[in-house]
Amino acid sequence: MNYTVKELIQNEVFFTENLVQIADKSRKVVPFTRQAIQRKFDDDETGRDIVVKPAQVGFSSRIIAKILHRTITIPNTTSVIIAYEDFITQRLLSKAQAFYDSLPKEFKPEMDRRGTHEKYFADINSVLYIGSARSYTFARGEAIHNFMADEYGFWPDPTKIMGPALDRVVKPHEGGRFWVISTPNGENAFYDMYMQAKEGKEVGGSPFTPHFYPWFMHEEYRLEVGHPDALEKDMGELVDLDSDEHNLMELGVDEEQLRWRRLKIAEKEILTRSGETRVLFSQEYPSDDVTCFLAAGDMVYDADLLTEKAKKCREPFAKDNGLYIWEAPKQNEVYHISVDPGQGKQTKSVVQVWRFWWETDGNGKESEHGKLCASWSELADITPTARLAERAGQMYGNPKMAPEANGHGLGFIHETTYNNLYMRKDIVSGREMMVPGWYTSPHRTKPAMIKELKKMLPNLEILDLRVISELRNIIESPEKKDIYISIGADDNHDAACIAVITRDSRPVEYEMAAYGW
Repeated sequence: MNYTVKELIQNEVFFTENLVQIADKSRKVVPFTRQAIQRKFDDDETGRDIVVKPAQVGFSSRIIAKILHRTITIPNTTSVIIAYEDFITQRLLSKAQAFYDSLPKEFKPEMDRRGTHEKYFADINSVLYIGSARSYTFARGEAIHNFMADEYGFWPDPTKIMGPALDRVVKPHEGGRFWVISTPNGENAFYDMYMQAKEGKEVGGSPFTPHFYPWFMHEEYRLEVGHPDALEKDMGELVDLDSDEHNLMELGVDEEQLRWRRLKIAEKEILTRSGETRVLFSQEYPSDDVTCFLAAGDMVYDADLLTEKAKKCREPFAKDNGLYIWEAPKQNEVYHISVDPGQGKQTKSVVQVWRFWWETDGNGKESEHGKLCASWSELADITPTARLAERAGQMYGNPKMAPEANGHGLGFIHETTYNNLYMRKDIVSGREMMVPGWYTSPHRTKPAMIKELKKMLPNLEILDLRVISELRNIIESPEKKDIYISIGADDNHDAACIAVITRDSRPVEYEMAAYGW
């Protein structure tokens, strides 16, 4: 398509894609063609933008092209780019210089200075500064029309620069542009800025717009069948998909993208313990804007242990009206049922059948074990949940059933006709009270539930991927001791907690006295 000189100058996208050239990953100089994430951001940006992005998707290059265009086509413009350290500063400076050099002579003003941190265009009185976040006096001076904070999540002391910069960046309606971009790096100043923008936008109280772009939006992050870079075991059709991969496929991720993901995770295994490589991957290549900010240490349950258990998960050998069965009912075995009723179309209702037993090793040491024998997890109302739970009870010999007693659990208790419900016990006398069901309280009983499941987890056989997946979603609150937060679905997790804390194979109620239950 042919454009007039006026169109090329006034339209930044036309200018970039027709005049700017860039070196691709094979070092070949090619026209600057926008990729999917770059195009989406061009449509989304508002002038004050906070961006969580994957690594190596050309986002910094896209913003530099925007800034260069505005600096050399609008007189009296001051633009500032801040990188997190000196080496990256030089790289960004070189990129800006290469973009400028690639332009036809008639489309660029003459550059008076090619300093280490400054590009000055005297004919139009415009300047582009590029500096390091370690230069704490940077951005203190004249008004700034374009400001980019590159990899802000890695700045050593961000507030010393960001505070003065915010005061000097011209407002969007006056032509100012403010970009803060980064890959995640834990819960730091970048996390705070992004979350404040996200929460503020939801109630109309933030001047900044949050943007999140997942790794699988980038066209290059995929490997086809037989690709020479793929892991040897993944050269053909992928097998043994784990819970994370199943969840990603529900988001639309295909096998070629999963094959690339497996390669990147394997590459990172040389850097850290295997259970943490998924967390490290999610920081560099985020799938959502919650888990990407987590460090492995935030997870309540051991990451290595969950990884090992996920590898052992398999499809149930039988299904009965949606009940997945991994162990058929056995004579002379005692089972236990837990129920976490959900909110119909909002949260899932879960019914689980467990078996607990004691084993003695060769040294005479006893240890307790458990197995998830059957599980049902659906977006269902109270009535079908009650009928399914009763059906499971009939199949497994009418064992004790422990439903959650608060929230929708009250409706379940009133709906069910099951005649062997768990009754709460007095923690002093140990006697059963005439109050059915388990009461879950975030501050009182939930900590004991999670700690009991954590203690039992090494000796639990769980073949249901849905449960293992949700165990990854439980993190410790960074603000309050013994308070836990779910960063995703937790219905299957909570049902497992209820089963463990209400089991009859050993007394556990006294351990909850400290929590006021």
